[in-house]
Amino acid sequence: MKKLLKTPPSGPPQAGWVCCLARNRFVLAVWFALGAAAILLAAPTVRDTGLDYDEALYGHLTKDFLQGTHCLQHMPGSRSIDLWGKPFPVFVQGYLGAVKCWMLLPGFAVFGASIAVMRFTMLGWGLLGVLFLMLWVQRARGPTEAVVAGLVLVADPAFFFPTVCDWGAFVPSFFFRCAGLFFAGWWWKERRALWMALAGAACGIGFLNKIDFIVVLLALAAAVVLCRPRAIAQSVRLEARHWTIGAGVFLLTGAPMLINCVRWFRSLLEVQAGARAGEFTTKLQIAGALLDGSYFRRLMEVGGLFHKMFEAPSPVWTPFGFVLLLAILVLAFEIVSDARSKTQGWPLFLVAGLGISTLGVLLLPDAIRIHHFLLTYPFPQLIIAAAAARAWSSPSPRRLQGQVVRVLSLVAVLGVLVGHVLALRQTQQFVSATGGRGTWSKALEAFAEEIRTRDDLVIASLDWGFHEQLSFLTDGPRLYELTWNLQEGKPVSLLRETNFVYLIHPPEFSLFDYGQTYLQAARQADPGLVSASRTNLEGRVVFQYFRFSHR
Repeated sequence: MKKLLKTPPSGPPQAGWVCCLARNRFVLAVWFALGAAAILLAAPTVRDTGLDYDEALYGHLTKDFLQGTHCLQHMPGSRSIDLWGKPFPVFVQGYLGAVKCWMLLPGFAVFGASIAVMRFTMLGWGLLGVLFLMLWVQRARGPTEAVVAGLVLVADPAFFFPTVCDWGAFVPSFFFRCAGLFFAGWWWKERRALWMALAGAACGIGFLNKIDFIVVLLALAAAVVLCRPRAIAQSVRLEARHWTIGAGVFLLTGAPMLINCVRWFRSLLEVQAGARAGEFTTKLQIAGALLDGSYFRRLMEVGGLFHKMFEAPSPVWTPFGFVLLLAILVLAFEIVSDARSKTQGWPLFLVAGLGISTLGVLLLPDAIRIHHFLLTYPFPQLIIAAAAARAWSSPSPRRLQGQVVRVLSLVAVLGVLVGHVLALRQTQQFVSATGGRGTWSKALEAFAEEIRTRDDLVIASLDWGFHEQLSFLTDGPRLYELTWNLQEGKPVSLLRETNFVYLIHPPEFSLFDYGQTYLQAARQADPGLVSASRTNLEGRVVFQYFRFSHR
């Protein structure tokens, strides 16, 4: 207890940073190497993967602010405030803050708004999150676990693709959860109010980014209390000022999302239970695809149609899930041993954190995308790193049994890394060979380049997956997304102006069926209807467009 409540050093906070960097030279060197490898590995994905609707949405809002453009149409729930006469994004949807837009601002301001800048910027933020994580683990457990966790995480296809092509606001969530862990760990050592305030700010901004961040907060809090109930209780009682500061900063930074919570939960209650039939089965399928590295490959196979992802087996596989299960068993033995000695520590924290966060995702309504299951990260990687470190530090390394355990732990980690990289590269090769399918096709980018400055055109989207990409990639045409009216059951009338171009997907990649209905109606109304289609590298039609030949 004396150690817990020791008086903080009198030196300036900056001195702690210098000492931290000096002690972590090895971890920093590994992180730099990991970052360089990740950037090189990301290049094919940045170049060959088409721009998804949700990914483009953040780029569109950021670009509008920098250019001072007031867009005619955004997603329902999107809100901006007037800042220097420009629309500064605050919310993308009611449960989704515009934190990612703010993170894109420096890159767009310096290098311009483009797909490459957007993706490399988000990769950079993701790697900074990994750095915070590795430094935190280095402080808590040492360099071995920090390096193994970083390696297994960066190579993971389930982490890599949502980081490079961030369509679910995963990167801000990951960055701020890792930053929060780092600053909380720093506070635990130094006992300075500044670090507690920074931890509260990181958690608050993570919550502002997306409401489901509450799963991360609850998992971390519950896991810490399970491991150190007395220490936490004593700290809250004796250092109430610091805890009040942290909570206050959290509430201040997360206040806009807290205000929106009531409306969001009310909308959840209004949804009928039948609308979520089969959700649990879908979640189990997503968990399996995350663990075997096949999620993004499956998504690319069906052109972004989530409901078709699991209709066929995936050709890629990684042993990550199998090794994670073995690692959990290893830590379970440690937990039992700790319980006998009436001490609980790191193993319980990791296993409880993974279990509680997984349960949170399973219980979270409508959490049926990979970025929801990534709320459990980095617990899986930390568990594997902890088990590998435990095996490597076998009490009898010179005996045959100890040597076998060491070799097996090394093989397991290398197996995960090799499996990750192979699954990742096979996915990239598939995307490069096809040119993308459906909403992820590069064909839409080529079309956008052709019409980029055509201010005489009006582009109307009759299916999901066009409007935000074209808003980000073009400057000239006027753009309208008719899908919002159609989804609400409000039919639209097609204007017969010859400069109006209507976009639809073929049935294979269409999310809704009304696009083809409008195409057939337009052909009946105008036998001379001008129509065309765009294909990907494998010759498959990925989208169609038409316009009337006369008024």
